[in-house]
This record gives sequence, C-alpha cells and structure tokens, in this order.
Amino acid sequence: MQLLRAAPLVCFVSCGSQTPPVKHAGLGQRAAEASLERARRAHHPRQGAWVGKFHQRFVDSAGASRESKGRIVIKSCDRYRLEYQVPEKKHFVRSRSVLWIWEIEEKAAFRVDSMKFNIFDFLCPRSGKTEGRQIQAQATRGSKTSARTVDLRIVSKRDELGPSASISLRKSDGLISRYSPQIKGSTNILNFSDWHLDMHIAEAAFDFKPPQGVKVKDATMRPSQGKGIP
Repeated sequence: MQLLRAAPLVCFVSCGSQTPPVKHAGLGQRAAEASLERARRAHHPRQGAWVGKFHQRFVDSAGASRESKGRIVIKSCDRYRLEYQVPEKKHFVRSRSVLWIWEIEEKAAFRVDSMKFNIFDFLCPRSGKTEGRQIQAQATRGSKTSARTVDLRIVSKRDELGPSASISLRKSDGLISRYSPQIKGSTNILNFSDWHLDMHIAEAAFDFKPPQGVKVKDATMRPSQGKGIP
C-alpha cells in the first residue's frame, strides 16, 4: 500500500513498554521536567518558524537499514513540515489535527489522522490542547546532562497515545537535537542540526493543498468507523 511507503515515520506510533521513573545522579526529576518545559517554549516562536536539517537512520527487525535526509520547519508542536529530499522526495505536513503525506515523485497525497503521527506532541504546552495525551519527562538511567545537551526519556502514560522515546535537547536554546522512539526489535534515530529562526515563514506554509494532478486519498478517522483507515 502506498501509505506504508511513507515509513519509517509510521514507526513513531509504535508504543514501547513504559519505564518507571528512577533518580539519576546527573539529572533529577525536577530538572528533567524543567528541561522539557523549556523545550516546549522554545519550539513555539511568537514570530516566524524554526528551520533546520534532519538525518534519519532506521533499522528494521531483520537488520535492513535505511537512511534519509531533509529539511524540517516547525512553528509549533502541531504545525510543522518534514521535507524528505534523500533518497526520495516526500513531505509530511502537520496542520493541527491533520497530517498530509505528499509523495512528490509518485504524484500522490494522503490525508492522515495526525494522532497516528505524534512525533512532536511531547512539545505541546501543558495548558494547550494535547488531544488527551499525558506525556512527561522522566529522570531515568538514560537521563543525563552533557556539555551541550540534556538527554531525557519521554514517556506517554497511555501507550495508545504515542511511543516512549529518548530525546536530546540543546542546552543553549532548548531545541531538539535527537529523537529516538522506543520500538521493539528496531532502531529509529533522527538527528537535527543547523537550526535557525526564519522570520519569513508564513502560517500558510503549514496549510497543505494538493497540487493539480495529484491523486488524493483520505485516510483520516471518520466518526462512523471508530478507527482510521489502515
């Protein structure tokens, strides 16, 4: 199915087992929560949007690996663009409750329920609408602090709301530099770099409209269905 070719981002919705909070010598629970709150503020600029590069490496349970590169533009936790450039061109455009997957070379676009692709929902402010999610930072054995980054484990209290993940945040500004969801039997790592604030990014950049000639498939959740189209 075409939609599955949009992987490996599909892997972000796989839910791993939860890890109970454990005090770490380098980073306590309060410090972990404070670091996450700082990151939430950092990723919601009042003007413009953050623009950077990403490099993704995915290794499946059989050992087959795939590497991708591209550009990221993020205005908030639910308004962003992941523009894959290598090995194939495709865009993931999140606009509030809907995610568009645009397969550029195949001239196809998929309208997907954004709850299936909640990679940045842990950056949503606590006071904001997070679609019922209860996501927190935990000080675990994997939480630590280094010269340039703060490394945290993000845990969703309800598995169906998203995966547990390991993240790294830049000490200088709180921006994310690494994201790796916990997926049994596979590895998925995104590294982010070259962040800069672009004041010329308009809100319309996150409102995707399929170009003329592009085949569109609606895979969003419908009230009568109870779940999204696979």
